[in-house]
Amino acid sequence: MKVLILDPADFLGGAELFTVDTVSTLQKEIEFLIISSGQCTNYVAKLPKRAERIQIPIPRLRPFHPIKLYQGVRGINKYIQQSTPDIIHSNSVRAGIILSFLKKPWTHFVHDFTTPRILIPLFKKANHIFTCSQSVKKDLIQKGLSQEKITVIPNGINIKDFQKISKEKRETNTPIIGIVGRIDWWKGQNVFLKAASLLQKKLPNAEFHIYGTSSEHDQGTQLFEKELKEYVQKEKLKNVHFCGHKKREEILSKIDLLVHASTQPEPFGRVIIEALGAGVPCIASNIGGPQEIYTKDLKEFLIEPNKPEILAKKIEWFLENPEIQKKFQRAAKIRAKDFDLQKTSHKLLEKWQLLTKTNL
Repeated sequence: MKVLILDPADFLGGAELFTVDTVSTLQKEIEFLIISSGQCTNYVAKLPKRAERIQIPIPRLRPFHPIKLYQGVRGINKYIQQSTPDIIHSNSVRAGIILSFLKKPWTHFVHDFTTPRILIPLFKKANHIFTCSQSVKKDLIQKGLSQEKITVIPNGINIKDFQKISKEKRETNTPIIGIVGRIDWWKGQNVFLKAASLLQKKLPNAEFHIYGTSSEHDQGTQLFEKELKEYVQKEKLKNVHFCGHKKREEILSKIDLLVHASTQPEPFGRVIIEALGAGVPCIASNIGGPQEIYTKDLKEFLIEPNKPEILAKKIEWFLENPEIQKKFQRAAKIRAKDFDLQKTSHKLLEKWQLLTKTNL
């Protein structure tokens, strides 16, 4: 089977990591052709060498460049005609919009809630839609897509790789609480900092680490990051550190507790299943994907979103009760198996195989 994936990939996020993981896992069973804009070198570098990588300039929709977009669409269409793939698959809203105009059978993966309702008629043209969670599926149905056309396939990770992560040895007994992800207003870094401020006197030895940066394509997130740093200075939070981008293995070996503080529904929450795999306790907002990830034995780690005081109390509760960590690790070990990369990737493979048998 030959599968062509259109994924512009301007940055390396959860959607792009999903493509990297899928291709890496299924490359022995599928011949992959990956079209990207080439703007994110980290993404291109992570793709397996076995996959054919094609770079075609695909401009962002904002600001709108009609001539450049037209040229990109022509290049994509020409390559599709030459390569004759069995499956054409889009992995972003922009990629889906492009394929909707090419009048060719295709499948589409939705990784977030950003599909505009006005564009739903375009995505109705897709032969099948995949989503990363039931929450995203529900969002698409409310916007007008048929539920019969949608299959939920959660993100997966290589569980064995995360189970190998060992705890970093530290000379001092300093608990480290971390938040991981792109710096953006709805990701809740401000809630995290307010909780840190509330805990200054109660937990003077604790450190709060923020991993990630704002988007170079979004001035709003850059302004938000600036505001966060100004808040740290204003509140004199000497125990807060902006750590930038780090490898997940490095982060999970260092921190004692992960916080996932989104104030809006999270489409999935990949970093949560990574924490599950590594046995790192994670407190998460009780909206969107985390609700689906956390089983009954993990529910006490869910909290009401956008409530710094509740987050602060939950962090204090965790640090004062060492047995809680062992309880989390036992439950996490069982739950993590449901997100094994082999299992989730082969769900996608099975659906693609079925679609090819029915000629899409």
